[in-house]
Amino acid sequence: MNAPGAHAVNTPGFEKAYRIAQMTFDQMRMALIYGPPGVGKSFVCDEFRREYPKPITYIVVPARGSERKVVRATLEALTGLHYNTDTDTMERLVREHLTEHPCLCFDEADAMELEAFETVRRWRDEFKEKLAILFVGGRRAWEVISQRDRLADRIRYKHEFQPLTKPQMREALPLYHDIYQDLDLKTFETLWASCRGVFRRIDFFTDEVLTQMQADGIRKLTPQIVGDTLLFMGTELAMPRKGRR
Repeated sequence: MNAPGAHAVNTPGFEKAYRIAQMTFDQMRMALIYGPPGVGKSFVCDEFRREYPKPITYIVVPARGSERKVVRATLEALTGLHYNTDTDTMERLVREHLTEHPCLCFDEADAMELEAFETVRRWRDEFKEKLAILFVGGRRAWEVISQRDRLADRIRYKHEFQPLTKPQMREALPLYHDIYQDLDLKTFETLWASCRGVFRRIDFFTDEVLTQMQADGIRKLTPQIVGDTLLFMGTELAMPRKGRR
């Protein structure tokens, strides 16, 4: 979250994804959390990793995640070192480290190519219940995984994250930030029309509107300040910058 004073909100999607992460690492399984950008997938992982008692190795899958790129990213996340050797050597080193670091989380997993998923699946088959793997990413992750039954069958838990519904967003906003307390319907409808339940957009907007309110000495959110901020932000709200919630 980027907005000052914002609080984490346990939406239904958050709670289910959190439970799946919990079961995945408690039971040493392989699982997938997927959905459109900005709905809170990575945020769930961040919160879970922060609270879970065991260390979880966090791997950000690089663009066009080939087998080599994913093996290298995994090894570098496990060791904190940089590698530029052949794939077989790096994979051997990964296997040596998995015994001591058996909990892996692959974020941006929708960038992974099929053979990269298969490589991780082989690690799981080799270590069995001694290795836990959580994939997090866009819908393409499941589309790729489901191309092969032996790979899809390894996914013990699967959850598709969705944007908040209108009632859910209405309920979540006052919990998320104090400026949304006593939010009138007109102001909410204006905000809903732009955010559509995508929390990254809500966070992006809240960060900007707080800046505008402070600059103008305004304490209460009004349709005017919401409209002015949306106009100022233009298309940025529709395409929020990567790295936000």
